[in-house]
Amino acid sequence: MILSMHCAVGVVRTRVEGPRLFSIPIPPTDMGQSFKELLDSGIGSDIVFEVGEETFKAHKLVLAARSPVFRAQYFGLIGDPNMEKVEVKDVEPPVFKVLEQLSGQTPVFSKARYTVRSFGIRRNEKIACYVTVRGEKAMQLLESGLKVKEYELLRRNFSDTGCFGFGIQEHIDLGIK
Repeated sequence: MILSMHCAVGVVRTRVEGPRLFSIPIPPTDMGQSFKELLDSGIGSDIVFEVGEETFKAHKLVLAARSPVFRAQYFGLIGDPNMEKVEVKDVEPPVFKVLEQLSGQTPVFSKARYTVRSFGIRRNEKIACYVTVRGEKAMQLLESGLKVKEYELLRRNFSDTGCFGFGIQEHIDLGIK
């Protein structure tokens, strides 16, 4: 089988004078929704997170784009770029799944630096997981949280530096099961 191509290049020697006002409509961004659909479908996934008995498919490029830790692990000098499976220990699958659903991203876990016997925490034990949300997803999450709080925050929810925080009792109040 032979592939042949024919290309023609033309040069335009005239030009039209007139105002240079161009209006190009920018479509609304739905990239977050597109990434969620990609994650939900598993299409193109190249890594699997094993959390307890459950597995979660993900995409290394998306993880690396959102996290310098994953970037170094998959494409940097440390870690294994051929890694296909990550075993996540000391985290219950529902915790992992809720954060993934809330943010549309894979959670990052923090480990204890020291053993604290009074709290029953061992060194290097996973004690927290977190995600960073921005843009439209952050607005949706904030809206859901404020709705649960009936759009009322107390004075103590605000810091002197302009930051604020609040908690909710159950993630199911946000509409996530």
